[in-house]
Amino acid sequence: MSTTTSPSWLQRKLDAVDAWWVKNPDKRGKAIKVMMILWLSGFGVALTAVLVDDALSIKRDLAFYTNFDDPSTLSYYHFKVNAIQKQQYSSRSHIPGSPLYYAGFCDPTGLYPIAKHIKDSCGAFATDEEIIQAVLSFVQGKPALSNSLHYMLDPGSTEYVRYPLETLADGGGDCDCLSVLFASIAEVLGYDTILIGTMDHMFAAVRLVLAPVHTSDLKPLVYKGFTYYPCECTGFGWFVGEMAVPFADIMGALEVPIMNQPVVDTVAWMLPAIGAVVVIVIILKARKQRRSMNVATKIA
Repeated sequence: MSTTTSPSWLQRKLDAVDAWWVKNPDKRGKAIKVMMILWLSGFGVALTAVLVDDALSIKRDLAFYTNFDDPSTLSYYHFKVNAIQKQQYSSRSHIPGSPLYYAGFCDPTGLYPIAKHIKDSCGAFATDEEIIQAVLSFVQGKPALSNSLHYMLDPGSTEYVRYPLETLADGGGDCDCLSVLFASIAEVLGYDTILIGTMDHMFAAVRLVLAPVHTSDLKPLVYKGFTYYPCECTGFGWFVGEMAVPFADIMGALEVPIMNQPVVDTVAWMLPAIGAVVVIVIILKARKQRRSMNVATKIA
């Protein structure tokens, strides 16, 4: 006894399209034109979205060093963020409800290409210390370079913490803003990071397998049984492992959450891509049908 499998929904739809194609040779040209119009419309919408996004974007060339502040290793990242996206963060609360909430401002949005660029700029054989130092150089204020992040006071009289995307768009921030930005980039790169707070200062610390070797003033910190190395994010010239405050001033440490994996936004290219696929399928079917008709004519 033989059994037959019923065709799938997709197969039935394809068979219906094939049947229509065979029965309506006079309408094929119009169908192709309609699909071309739909595809061009989708492409036009995507192109318009790209142009509008570019026009509304905040752009900055941000400088950093890839080899411990060596001037010959100066590199740049071309940062761009849509003003609408920044406004979404600006509308949020920026006042930490408690000291423990500072880590809640760490956010990976828009940081994956930055983190990748910094790491790639360090070279394939860069050590963890060299990569983290490059990230530190990226966030530290560099007074001699106008196209870099800078130390900026809070806009009001109360504590104001910027999200990483805002710090980049605004061109800087104070110690907690820059520390939050550094910790977010470091976490995106896979480094376990904590935020360290004093009465009037904040900096970050990163967990490394090997102790930093490019400083003679190494001040490791032990947190929950693991060794972390301070990263002063505010002033220029601090190396990984160095700390600007005495140990006695430290009031506590905050764990930074592990950052989520990046999500690819397919909206911008999905519509024209689908349209292109449909048009290509129709054209190929038309050519195949034309060849079949030519063969049938020759045989006749």
